[in-house]
Amino acid sequence: MARVFLATFAEYFICDMKEGENRNYNLKIGITHGDYNGVAYELVLKTLHEGNIHESLTPVFFGCSKLVSYFRNYYSIPNFSFVAVKQNEVTSNKPHLYNIHSEEVKVTLGEITDEGSRLGILSMEKAHNAIISKMVDALVCCPIQLPMLKDTSPSYIGNGSYFIHKLKTTSSIQILCNDHVKVTAASAKINNAELAKLITVDYLLNKIRILNKVMCDDFLISAPKIAILAANSVDEKGNFVDGEIEKTIEEANKLALKEKILSFGPYNPSTFFNNREYQKFDVIMSITSQQADTIFSLLNGQDGVIYTAGLPFVVTEPWHYSDNDIELDCQIFRSAMYLADAITKNRRMNGRLRKNAMPRK
Repeated sequence: MARVFLATFAEYFICDMKEGENRNYNLKIGITHGDYNGVAYELVLKTLHEGNIHESLTPVFFGCSKLVSYFRNYYSIPNFSFVAVKQNEVTSNKPHLYNIHSEEVKVTLGEITDEGSRLGILSMEKAHNAIISKMVDALVCCPIQLPMLKDTSPSYIGNGSYFIHKLKTTSSIQILCNDHVKVTAASAKINNAELAKLITVDYLLNKIRILNKVMCDDFLISAPKIAILAANSVDEKGNFVDGEIEKTIEEANKLALKEKILSFGPYNPSTFFNNREYQKFDVIMSITSQQADTIFSLLNGQDGVIYTAGLPFVVTEPWHYSDNDIELDCQIFRSAMYLADAITKNRRMNGRLRKNAMPRK
C-alpha cells in the first residue's frame, strides 16, 4: 500500500541530506509485540524473514529474546536472527531486537494471561520511550487483545488509544486506509441519545479541521475533499429521518468552507456508495466507528491499515487479521510498516518545505 510512496519520498530525503551523511539512510520502525499468546510473534518473524523489507527500513522489535527463540523453533525459522540493541544503537538495514524482559515466559497459545497483559503493556511503554528518545522514528503495533488493555485502563480500546490517552491528546483521529479508500469516524459512540449530545457544530468542525490537516501534512494532499456521511436513513421523500445530526453536518460544512476546507455532505450511504460517489473524495468521515468499520470492510475486504493520526509520532497497525492465512496477515503487516515509514517521511518533508518556504508579503 504505502510502498507506492516510498521511492519518490526517499529520493527527496536522500537528495536533501547534508554532505557526508549516509546515503543509504532509512527510518527505524519500532514494532510492539502485542499478545505473545496470539499471532504476534509468528507475524513478525515470518514478515521479517521472508520479505525484503530491510532494504527500505530498519525494524526494531520490542519483544523478549526467550520468546523469539521459542517461536523461531515452533514455526521452524532457524535461519533468521535479530541484532540485539545495545546502548540504544541501531544499525540500518538489519532487523533488531530490543529485549524488554529476560526472565522465562510461559506460553499458552490462544489464552489471555496476566503475564501476557503485563508484557504487552511493557512493550508499548518501551517503544514509547524509544520514540521519545529518537531511537526509533515510527511505531507499528502487533495485535493485542482488548481485555489485556482493559485490565490496565477501561478507556483503552486498542493500541492507538493507549498512546492517545498516554499523551492526553484531544486532536487525534483514527483512519482506516488502503490503496483505494480512507475512512474515519467522528465518534466511537453508537447510542443515538449520546450521539445527539456529542455531535455539535463545534465538535464536528474541530474533527473536520483535524482531518484536513492530517490529509495535508501526512498524506501530502493539497486541498483534500472530505465527504461526511449521514447518520440516519431517509424516508420515501428522500428526507433524513430524525435529521438533527444531518443539520449539524450541514452547518459544520458551511463553516469549514469559510475556512477553505473542502468538506461536503451529509451523504446518504446507500446512494453514495452504489453510485461510486465516494471515488470523488480523498477521505470519508462517518459519524460512528461502527459505521466506518462496516464501510471499510465492504470496500476493502482484507488489506487495511489503521493509522492513529494527530500524535507527535506515527502509529499504525493492521486493521484485520485472517483466521488461517498467515501469508495474507504478513502482507497486511508489511503494509502497516510501509505506511508508517511513508507518513513519517511525508511529515518531515512537509516540515522541511515549510521551514524553507519564502515568506509571504
